[in-house]
Amino acid sequence: MSATPDSNATAATATALQEADEFIIRQRITPMVNRYEVHLPVAPGSQDEGALVAFVEQKRLKLKEEFTIFADTQRSTPLATVKADRALDVGASYSVTDPAGQPVGSFRKDFKASLLRSTFHLTDTEGREIIARERSLGRALFRRIADMSDSVLGMIPVLFHFDFHTQDGELVATVDRRAGMRDRYRVRITPEGRALDRRVAIALAVAMDALLAR
Repeated sequence: MSATPDSNATAATATALQEADEFIIRQRITPMVNRYEVHLPVAPGSQDEGALVAFVEQKRLKLKEEFTIFADTQRSTPLATVKADRALDVGASYSVTDPAGQPVGSFRKDFKASLLRSTFHLTDTEGREIIARERSLGRALFRRIADMSDSVLGMIPVLFHFDFHTQDGELVATVDRRAGMRDRYRVRITPEGRALDRRVAIALAVAMDALLAR
């Protein structure tokens, strides 16, 4: 059976996304959903947003986390689905599957390790484990104090930096929260992280908005 035009378009978009090494993710808040636009930078290292390559709408106040990564703001081309295995649980695992329902990776928050520095465990399609952890302990502790503060301090967005390492210590990716009125993240994939599915990296960056507050 030959592939349909829609399946061909989805495959082409997923391939182009997988070849990118850098993304800028911008959050746009509305009363009922959080929207995330994923752009390529106009040039390597640039803070200016270029072509849009993915789009996410995350419904707020859901008991069980689930969202879809699309290739466009019209939500016509799904790239992946992200789903928690349980409701309202800080230890939930999140599966990432392609449009055909095949797994491309998963991630979970390490609650115990995150008491000091937020830590996530990712698994790719080969079963390789990747650990994403806040680089700076001092900044991690300050962020916790700011989040719990009822003063002006609690209104200040605290920047953070996550490093993604394999169990052998190879740096495969980074995620940075950037300064701005709305949450803005930069995702970088290193040469050692070429095999990491970009949809998993984008899914975790989006999920961090909710998970870092738990």
